Amino acid sequence: MKNFKNILKYFFLTLIVVSCREDEYEAPNTFSDLMYTTTFGASATRESEVNQYVSFMDLSSGATHHEWRIPKGAYFLKGPIPTGLDNYDEYIINAGDTVSTDQTVHVLFKKGDSNTEIKIYNEFPEYLEFTIPIGWDSTTNSSVLDITKTVQKDDKWVYEYTLPVDVYDTVVAAAEIRDLSDNVIDYKNLDTIRLQFDDKLVFKDLSGELADNNARPTTTSWKIYTITDNIDDRVTVASANTTEATITFGKAVGVFKGELKATRDKTELIKSSTDTYVFPVIFKVEPLDENFELKGTIVEGATDVIELTGSSKFAAFDNEVINSFDLKVDGVSKAINSVALSSSNQTKIEITLTDPLTPADATKTVTLSYVENEDLTSLDLRPFQSFTDIMVDVYVPTPVVQEGTIVEASNDDILITFDQEIDASSITNATDPTTGFDITLNGAPFAISSISVDATDAKILRLTMSDKLYQNDVITVAYTGPGEIASLGGGLLSDFTAITIEPYFGNLLTDSGFEGALDEYWKEGASGSGATVEFSTEQAFAGNQSIKMTDEKPRLESQADLSYESGATYVVSYKRYIPGSVVLDESTNAGDKIWFDGTDGGTAVTPRWFATVGVAPVQDTWESVTGEFTASSDIFNKSMRLQPVPTSGYAFTVYYDDFMIYKKEER
Repeated sequence: MKNFKNILKYFFLTLIVVSCREDEYEAPNTFSDLMYTTTFGASATRESEVNQYVSFMDLSSGATHHEWRIPKGAYFLKGPIPTGLDNYDEYIINAGDTVSTDQTVHVLFKKGDSNTEIKIYNEFPEYLEFTIPIGWDSTTNSSVLDITKTVQKDDKWVYEYTLPVDVYDTVVAAAEIRDLSDNVIDYKNLDTIRLQFDDKLVFKDLSGELADNNARPTTTSWKIYTITDNIDDRVTVASANTTEATITFGKAVGVFKGELKATRDKTELIKSSTDTYVFPVIFKVEPLDENFELKGTIVEGATDVIELTGSSKFAAFDNEVINSFDLKVDGVSKAINSVALSSSNQTKIEITLTDPLTPADATKTVTLSYVENEDLTSLDLRPFQSFTDIMVDVYVPTPVVQEGTIVEASNDDILITFDQEIDASSITNATDPTTGFDITLNGAPFAISSISVDATDAKILRLTMSDKLYQNDVITVAYTGPGEIASLGGGLLSDFTAITIEPYFGNLLTDSGFEGALDEYWKEGASGSGATVEFSTEQAFAGNQSIKMTDEKPRLESQADLSYESGATYVVSYKRYIPGSVVLDESTNAGDKIWFDGTDGGTAVTPRWFATVGVAPVQDTWESVTGEFTASSDIFNKSMRLQPVPTSGYAFTVYYDDFMIYKKEER
């Protein structure tokens, strides 16, 4: 039983601070203050629901008169009151009363209203001000205060304060049905809505829009199901879970019922509420008024499956329909092994032969015939129409063509890309899958250890070689068939002449092409006054952008993610573009200074613009530049800094692209 003692366990006692208006009267000796509590506790959110109650307790001192006032549609209850009931009507006292002088009242709500006002009314013999905590500010970790005052009426000082409560109504499900032309269907005055198979209707949940109901449902569920005497035998033929749903009647023909389930989910303060509305109208779905027939071309696919397409979806069938099909090659029937519905497209049937067709059959007359069978129908039960001697498009494998560059992978594999996916079984079943490949290493034959299909891209062949690959190796790959490796469609690899592979360098820099944005991977360093550092589309060696640096002491820095091994040699490689407008002066000893450990005073490399004495760098074109350094100790998580030099007194503009730092590995 809920009693006063239990209520106090979770009530929040609102303490009222008292002050007096000193210029009008002397404060009496008696102590006056205002205190009240509710079952909402300290929460600033006061939410309840229809058929539930909330308790209010006045603990004020010094009041000469007290009242709790409630609106019509709310009722006072007499305690003690059991918890967890769905209906508390038997505990209502003095039905119709809206005022109580009891210190503690239990208020039952019977009407949903987001601004249900519960008022406390007290009379005091003096003027008072009350500071009321009305919530909690999590930013300042302090109470939010509301300062209120008594008002003089005749010979008494009156205090009135309103506690608004958001009372949720019970969910009432309501729906609207429209056709695709947005016409509202008056389904409540219809016995039947007649539809053709695959017709669509728009269902809209109106439960949250009712003028006299503020239940505010949060989830919607629609179902269209078969009409049966036993609810357990129902079959759902369409469903949706959105407030507005376009439902297709495309799974079966017959008569169906429909329902809407509107739900308000449970929260910390209110219980869930659910209502299910069953449409009073019958949905009658009739077959399409057109033949169910063959559509398009009958084709053999790369996996030896012959596929035909119907003008609608096929209903499920068993393999007995096999006897209704006849496939002929030059007039001679071939044995059919199976006829099955496609698992990916219900408008398609897949036919497999005991002995598959071969590419040579493409030069022959291959036809398929079908005699109507009552077991082969559309979903709306229309029979599949007969056809005679329809030509079959026989699959002829397409040769597999190498495309793009051939590259070295990080693990020394050679990666070759083709225009079709490679059949891994053609490798595992081959007598020698390396047949046809000609690999050279620095001009000498280079043996293949194994061949496999790349795990992430079936268009790529991985060639594992018999020896390690180095950056200065010149490796070529050529192919001359016939070999045994084939595509999933059975096509063999086409010949290609020797192609030099691109070696793997293992670039330590992330955005080496400056294709991102400044302040992502790269940032401007402590540049001098007037210097500019920017990502630019004016010039680019590759991609869309390069880095542009101008004038006095510009600096560019990478993220601190570069690490080096003690004693290892590293190569700095990049492209540089010096516009023709830059006046070159060899006496300035201009160059590109690169601190690979990211700090002034650290180890740096400085490729000079006049790399050869007396020979000026090329202008108005991209030039390849390299430099090397050896790490004297293990270095971890350092940035790279680039700064053209000299640092001042030399006006210039220069672009950089394709920056790389990689560990040098040479044979």
